[in-house]
Amino acid sequence: MVVTSLERLVNHVMHAPADAGRSAANVAVRNELIERNQRSLEKD
Repeated sequence: MVVTSLERLVNHVMHAPADAGRSAANVAVRNELIERNQRSLEKD
């Protein structure tokens, strides 16, 4: 069983990108998020 806080769930719902409706489009969105996060981590 997975347990998380309501605050964390709300944060996910409010900030997760919208579903593009196609697998390839969803992968592209996730790849962009990963690349952006990597660039942000490299700055630190």
